[in-house]
Amino acid sequence: MECKTMLESVLFDLDGTLINTNDHIINALLQAMQRESQVKVTREDIASTFGIPLEKAIQGFDKKNWVNILNAYHEFANLKGYDDVSLFNNALTILSHLKEKNIKTAIVTSRRRNNAISYLKHFEMDNLFDVVIGPEDCQNHKPHPEPILLALKQLDSAPSKSCMVGDSPFDIIAANEAKVISIGVSYTAIDFSLLKKAKPQKIIDDLIELKNFI
Repeated sequence: MECKTMLESVLFDLDGTLINTNDHIINALLQAMQRESQVKVTREDIASTFGIPLEKAIQGFDKKNWVNILNAYHEFANLKGYDDVSLFNNALTILSHLKEKNIKTAIVTSRRRNNAISYLKHFEMDNLFDVVIGPEDCQNHKPHPEPILLALKQLDSAPSKSCMVGDSPFDIIAANEAKVISIGVSYTAIDFSLLKKAKPQKIIDDLIELKNFI
């Protein structure tokens, strides 16, 4: 799919797509699991849950002790703050470009909305988004299309003129179900074969490549 499309909206996942929180999440959750659970998990196990709400991911590992694990996760994550978090290459550049072109933007994330907004403010890009959708805004979460459809409703945008950019198979499946253009990023921390198996319509190596669709 090389031809340009007259996009009116671009939707983004947050973690692993715009902001590199991979090590931040994995390390904090490994520490939490080691302290609060007898269940052994690997970095790959944790990465495979990227794209679904954290609470649901932890319940998948240890349903009995998930509340203690979640609290411990936040404890370890807060100790690090933003020290091990960074923007992916050209994130600010492409977002500024989209704004210059009057293209509407949204975050559709499995991170709680207020927490997502805190990250956006930290990186001084909260003013670059028109809508932020978190897991508390929907009954169903990615890979269900509901979060994407809600974002499109709030943006007043048609699926045929919108795209979703994400690093997880859940992003791609949700995008395809919502009938928007699905775009995967090759720098995902998830097994790349799983991303491709979800059948994104396009895969990009750098966010700046989104200019090719505008």
